[in-house]
Amino acid sequence: NATDSESPTSLPGYMIAMQQGTILFRGHDLDGAISRFREAIAMEPNCAICHRALADTLAQKGDRTAAITEYQEVVRVEPDNPEHHFMLAAQLEAEAATQAYADYRFDPKTRSSRPGSAATGKAARSNYESALEQYRLAHQLAPGNKSYKEAYERVQRQLRHR
Repeated sequence: NATDSESPTSLPGYMIAMQQGTILFRGHDLDGAISRFREAIAMEPNCAICHRALADTLAQKGDRTAAITEYQEVVRVEPDNPEHHFMLAAQLEAEAATQAYADYRFDPKTRSSRPGSAATGKAARSNYESALEQYRLAHQLAPGNKSYKEAYERVQRQLRHR
């Protein structure tokens, strides 16, 4: 009897974990999928599709901070793929927008919004700048992609108004 590692037709362990994670993701078991994708990454740390699956799942779950970290890994592993830069930029832009929105507080006395903390505003600007750079890279790698160009221009406008 040949073991999985000896059989030339068997899948590597990280691919089995990826398949299991994909099945769990499709079944809406995001925590289970995250666990399997992390197992795959532990077995194959430079697997771009493993990091991308984990990043997408974390984003779907709403864990934007962890998703950003994982998309950064995807870009590190496969820096010439414009879609990876675009997905990282989209998460950074969403985080910046959340921070910018949180930066304003409603003042019931004046019945108007007023700026919040300078630190939150600075964090929002930093994330917008990081998003702009990632959109720029995506557009540079795929200059014919209209979505990349439009996203880049949108964040440029956002930064001009901050």
